[in-house]
Amino acid sequence: NFPLMKETDSLLVVYPRKNASSSLVEIGYGIALSKRMVVFHREGLPYILDEAASSIANIRTYPFSSFDEICPIIAKNGMALFEGGLDEKE
Repeated sequence: NFPLMKETDSLLVVYPRKNASSSLVEIGYGIALSKRMVVFHREGLPYILDEAASSIANIRTYPFSSFDEICPIIAKNGMALFEGGLDEKE
């Protein structure tokens, strides 16, 4: 929903495997709009997106092993995820 993405401040994406997906279009649109972005990835990211995370200040990427671990990380860290603060400890 591109009009809604224009209105939002932040974008959180779960990218479970390296493949062509509409989520890549959404990520690219978020980058173009300079949105704060968190991308959870399991199998790694496409090369250019992996590089973007280290060179664009508003993008954070976090690896994950199983979907069950993502919700507790989001609940514990909240919006601090978008600032680079990640506390995975229980």
